[in-house]
Amino acid sequence: MSVSKDPLEKPLTSQAHKNLLEAAQGVGYDSDTVRQLLRLINAHPHLVAHARVFANIAEYLAVIQTGKLGIVAEWGQYIASWIDFCRWAADNADAITTLPGLDQFNHQPENEHDHPLLGEGVDRHGVVTALWNRHQSSPSYPPDPDNRQALRFFYLQTHVLLSYVQARWKYAELNFYENYDGKKERPVAPALSGAATRSIREFSLQTYDQFLSLLSPELPVPEFFVDIAKFRGNLASLPLDIQAKAGNYLSALKRYFRGAWNVHKGKKPRRPQHGGGGGSKAKRERRPGFIHFASEGVEFEKSRYTTEDADFPESVGEMVWIDTGSGDDDTPRQMELSGLAPTETLEPIFRLVDADEYRKSIQRLHFASLAQEMAAQSYSWSWEKLGRGEQKVLWHAIENAIAEFRQNPTNKSVARYRLIAALVLKFMMVLGQTQERAKELKIKWIESAHQLAQFDQETYDYPVLFATKTGEGQAIALGFGLPAIEPDYKTELEDEQHALSRPLSSFIVLPDLCGLAQQLLNFYHEERRFNDHIFGIEPRTLSEKIGDLLGPLGSRFTPTKVALVMPSQIVRQTGDISLAWVVCSIDSRRNESRMYYTRHTIKKIRATYIQAATSILRLVGYTPQLSITLEEEEDMPSVGARFVLRFDLLKDVITNLKAMLTKRYPDTLSRAYIFKYDQYYLFYTYLMLSISTGIRAVVKPVGLYSDWCLAGGPYYGFYSGLSDKESMYFDKSRLVEVLPELAKQFKNYQVHVKFLLSQINLRGQWESAKLQDQLLLVLDGKQNITALSPTWIEEQFKEHLGPVPANFNRAFMRTELLERGVAAELVDAFLAMPTSEKARIRCFPVSISDVRSKFWLRSLHRSLMNLAWFPLKAGWYLIQAV
Repeated sequence: MSVSKDPLEKPLTSQAHKNLLEAAQGVGYDSDTVRQLLRLINAHPHLVAHARVFANIAEYLAVIQTGKLGIVAEWGQYIASWIDFCRWAADNADAITTLPGLDQFNHQPENEHDHPLLGEGVDRHGVVTALWNRHQSSPSYPPDPDNRQALRFFYLQTHVLLSYVQARWKYAELNFYENYDGKKERPVAPALSGAATRSIREFSLQTYDQFLSLLSPELPVPEFFVDIAKFRGNLASLPLDIQAKAGNYLSALKRYFRGAWNVHKGKKPRRPQHGGGGGSKAKRERRPGFIHFASEGVEFEKSRYTTEDADFPESVGEMVWIDTGSGDDDTPRQMELSGLAPTETLEPIFRLVDADEYRKSIQRLHFASLAQEMAAQSYSWSWEKLGRGEQKVLWHAIENAIAEFRQNPTNKSVARYRLIAALVLKFMMVLGQTQERAKELKIKWIESAHQLAQFDQETYDYPVLFATKTGEGQAIALGFGLPAIEPDYKTELEDEQHALSRPLSSFIVLPDLCGLAQQLLNFYHEERRFNDHIFGIEPRTLSEKIGDLLGPLGSRFTPTKVALVMPSQIVRQTGDISLAWVVCSIDSRRNESRMYYTRHTIKKIRATYIQAATSILRLVGYTPQLSITLEEEEDMPSVGARFVLRFDLLKDVITNLKAMLTKRYPDTLSRAYIFKYDQYYLFYTYLMLSISTGIRAVVKPVGLYSDWCLAGGPYYGFYSGLSDKESMYFDKSRLVEVLPELAKQFKNYQVHVKFLLSQINLRGQWESAKLQDQLLLVLDGKQNITALSPTWIEEQFKEHLGPVPANFNRAFMRTELLERGVAAELVDAFLAMPTSEKARIRCFPVSISDVRSKFWLRSLHRSLMNLAWFPLKAGWYLIQAV
């Protein structure tokens, strides 16, 4: 990020802003109108080089004023005044520069490749930086009407300004702008502009004229948004060494306008989600220990449950785990940044047991070991959970307690406590909440049900009851909201990575199917509470009253089992434990390995909840009815891992790579050109390997290619052992199938390497290199041969798309395969993850030869085909001797 060495101060205290406003007011301009313009363009606090920015903006606004690009009724009344002010500021730049704090107002570049705003907060003030530029062929604005290329670029800049002002008019308040002094662009409206405005600056060069020749920025909104979403650019018109960058620039620009389109349709811009959401109540914590491994990788795992329920085995001491990693630099933080779950490589070392408890713990340890072996087998019934008949008994006890209160009982106080206990238990049962979480339920009043769509970006850490009032003052309950869970990350994503990832939700809105929401709302009014808490009762008192209600039903009826009714039903119907964690917002599970690799859309979460709740309610004899039908959007957000690469962006990368690898080459090629081609071809091959196998990008991810070579280089698919989780301490491998498409690509790559070595005279280095370095080789431009590494993978992504973690493929494929209907245990086997709800087990529930795996392989094939992926021969046969 380019950030000024001096802190970016608040515009409110900026001498430059103050003196410019005073000067403008002195010649008759309304200072509030000028302040609005500065807010909407996100003007730099020091107004660096803004003389030319204002000159250009005057011309952009003149086009917007005609209505040619769309209607801007909300702020159209100011356009004429803004144009007049901008032209005055540009015409009087020399005089304004003499005012205190405005010495850089007319700052000029130091050479023809310089930009006066570089190093002055470019990412925070990206739009004004891009609006400073003019097309290379047009030294003045507006461009000559006959200069088609300059006009195209001019209209593209105008659309950037139009969309930016439109979004900031809605979402960037004047008070916030004038008092903000952070380093990052805030608020994000319509999208993070840093990468997109870098694209605009680059496209001002004539080099890109043919690349953009089929874009139509003269179209009005929203037709222009549709046009640029479909636009791919003429990559063949560019030199090979900048084709990848051009595709990257275009992708960034399309992401920006996708956000603008969403704002145009009335959607609120999505805020970047940093960290892991905070507030985890997980039972696992990292503590340094004096063990001869990295202290950062030591974990003490305590009991998963802290409950009085006798059916949940008491934990025997503490299990100590170490992080074996896969390389010298695999610290938990670095693994997290690369896209891996930090807990994925933990291995058990020993268990800490109190000496006094040791003898009686031996038998429990034996049974615990047997239980772990059995955990790989999934049963629909478990002694730890309430059976179907028990659920009926529980439901009728709850309903009877609620009905008793409505029948004017003799002892109103006792009946009231039974009512509270019944409502809490009902909430726990149908929403899968613990007693502690249920007690935190609060009411949220909204104007109408249409507002519910906006709550996916809220950050409440407690459950919510949504309610509204009709015109007659009648209170109506609408549904419930639960906090979305995600892992507790120790690192943060870059702002640009948020734009590459699928939209993330921080809150889940669910409908009511059993009238519970209205019952809770009626209770809230009867209690005449003066705050937003539904239940005003002490935790100890609540536990006593719940015990009084459940006691007569038998010892198996405990709050712990009640809270497991909903998640157990979800696992029963989907087989996906991570989906149960997400739907029921089970906070203690947020740091499970699967959560680092999984996204579930809000649409899927709601559908799963409705299906599970319907099954439970029909079982107990209740006819479910939806309280409200929630609106569904095209690009709905999802819950889970913080980074899952968008499918369309990966497809764009692959499409661009194929275009660059299959174009015809010039007759004479430089060595640098050949090295660049080799990078693209290796990147294409590795992406195919990573997506089709789920391999972890460890220090040298070449194992499968090595096995293929040892197998004689077949064209057909074959089975192989993949040891990407192996370390110096433990042997670990899983069986994977190398698809026929990947085997063919390996063959193509082998031919490519042989021809490459014959052309660039590096056979001596090749033969002296270590065997593992010969497999997937990287030519570093200095005629050195090195092995493919995670760092190299991330460098390639930066060139072709942006900052994508090297291990993006695991979250990408788990999410994709689950969305395509592949059974969760098959996906877990594919990615070598322990299944069921146990923390870590030694066995998988399915074999890769299982008949169901054929469905998984078909889905994997479809994913590759949808990505427009196929084996690709290198184009060296077109090359003359070098």
